[in-house]
Amino acid sequence: MNATHAAGHHGCTLVSRQLQELAAEAGITITAWVPLSLPVRQRDWSKFDLVIVNGEGTLHHDRAGAKAIAQLAPFLADVGVPAYLINSVYQGNSPSIAEGLKRFRGIWVRDSRSASEAKNHGLDVTIVPDLTLTWNVEARRGFGKRIVVIDSVDRDETAGLYEVSKHLNASFYSIMSRPPRIETFPDRNFGSRCKYQWRRASAWLRSPPQKARWRAQFPTFETFAAYLSNEAGLIVSGRFHALCLAIVLEVPFLAWPSNTHKMEGLLEDAQLSNRIISDRRSVAAKLGLEGMQSYAFSENELLNMRAYKFNARLGAEGMFKAIASGC
Repeated sequence: MNATHAAGHHGCTLVSRQLQELAAEAGITITAWVPLSLPVRQRDWSKFDLVIVNGEGTLHHDRAGAKAIAQLAPFLADVGVPAYLINSVYQGNSPSIAEGLKRFRGIWVRDSRSASEAKNHGLDVTIVPDLTLTWNVEARRGFGKRIVVIDSVDRDETAGLYEVSKHLNASFYSIMSRPPRIETFPDRNFGSRCKYQWRRASAWLRSPPQKARWRAQFPTFETFAAYLSNEAGLIVSGRFHALCLAIVLEVPFLAWPSNTHKMEGLLEDAQLSNRIISDRRSVAAKLGLEGMQSYAFSENELLNMRAYKFNARLGAEGMFKAIASGC
């Protein structure tokens, strides 16, 4: 549930791939990928042994998605299907959200900040970092020569990032792309595909940051990851999953805060908090004066990053084994 691989988001594509791989390693066969929007009463749940709910960035500030997940847990418990919440942020939710989530058999959140808030609401949670960090790929360590700026989920923050890219004469890209056609269910995201095409076609009518957001994109996850790996010497990221990719690829990065504490939570746990942008003008000035080398990784940062990735993989493997065994 909450399958996001049809969203046209390169980070969500990698999450789904890693979820599939890790589940299979634990002996779990995924037989259906279901969006959170599907009315749960329209499905025959008796044919499933268990349900995994992919939390990602949904559970925050009583958003509609957070309420849907909180309602899903008691429904599945009442119909007798074991359900597990994984890979989730948790921030700013009301006690009613927590009450619903208590009906999950197990809950795994992505960072210590989320765990602290969840525990304050009486939830029993375990920390396992984001699933993208379990991707086994050769790290390039930022051998590229470009400063690459990645957009944000927030329109105003994207505008700020775009201005930084112009100031630094840097490349600017979005993490979004055209939503893929799902072969097994081609009409599932038909509306999203149409909306995307309209926004992209009408991008020339928009402000320069929004025009860039809808036009400066990579068609596939592979081309996006290859560009970052081969071309980027520094990634300035307004997107959580672009930050995760920078860590996986070991490309130096700076993280522009987003709509939740997900950036700060990850980097605190990885002991890389100095990579959060707190004073945007001074960062831009330093980059303009000293260039990318001023933000090259130290040996200590590389050690912290590699330990964090190793523990992410170990934790994720243990999480799926626990789910497969019924916790």
